[in-house]
Amino acid sequence: MVYIWFDRYLLTKVTSTLQRGGGVGPESEGGTISLPRDSIVNSRLYSVHSSNREKSRDITTTINFIKAKGSQFFNGDDSAQCLVITNITPECVKQLERIRTEERNLGSPKLTYFADETTLIIKLAGTVHAQLSRLFHDEFRRICADYGISSYMLKAYGGGNCEMPGNVHKEPDESYSPDTRSRTDFPSFVVEVGASESLNPLRLDARLWLSNTNDLTRLVLLIKIDKDAKTLIFERWERVHQPSQQPGTRTRSLTEIVPGRVEEVVVNFSNPSNITVRGAPMLLPIHLIFDNLPPLPQGVSAYRLFSISANIFRSIAAEFTDL
Repeated sequence: MVYIWFDRYLLTKVTSTLQRGGGVGPESEGGTISLPRDSIVNSRLYSVHSSNREKSRDITTTINFIKAKGSQFFNGDDSAQCLVITNITPECVKQLERIRTEERNLGSPKLTYFADETTLIIKLAGTVHAQLSRLFHDEFRRICADYGISSYMLKAYGGGNCEMPGNVHKEPDESYSPDTRSRTDFPSFVVEVGASESLNPLRLDARLWLSNTNDLTRLVLLIKIDKDAKTLIFERWERVHQPSQQPGTRTRSLTEIVPGRVEEVVVNFSNPSNITVRGAPMLLPIHLIFDNLPPLPQGVSAYRLFSISANIFRSIAAEFTDL
């Protein structure tokens, strides 16, 4: 049996969104973002420019394509971060997994493979990407330590490959699991980082984690850096109630539970001496991360335990003011 919990803060926030009648749809900028009832995340939803799409003929031409795009991305063109390779066999994907550890100019690409569709989604990851991912991890670990939650109670598995239902293979940027799970289980909390022009690929990643892991991944944090606009965007995603129109009525009712965005924090670091933060603090509900709540310090609420303050967001953004 799966229990869906709502803290008072989240319930108020979601309810106010629904009362406004907005927030539904993948590009909504306010309130809850969620997928349509009949929408299933597949490779075709990862829309990229035709120049970032390649039909694989063999491993050599595929590697050359990725190298060319990697050179473009590492020279500052963020639009080349997300690539789509079609017609790629499982054998070629395995070869690519081996080769990427040897080819330094490939960076550390993150792979999402839809085996039944023979389509590979590649997220190129450079130094800024890796630094941002690690900075969040370090801050998150510091918050855990402040409340006596050790690395044994909440294990970090980084970007280990997860095999999902439907023959989908996915690599996150960061992932965490409580000690009640084995390393082969799905993580409860996942972080996905991106630097592309659009948030769409990251949001599809969030939907995939929340809808295709047997309800075991319950919390996803998206982090997007825009080097030109000097902004960082943090989105918290989880499974939420979606309003649906009942047949023959004009009223909305809470009938569906779907992946949705429930919080957003935007950090602007264009002025290093005045880094602004909108939307903080951000809450990461501990009951979504743990299968069983661990012992907490007296007077500490489980619903507000992992609270990321504006100062933490500023300290992360301060590392990128030289971009």
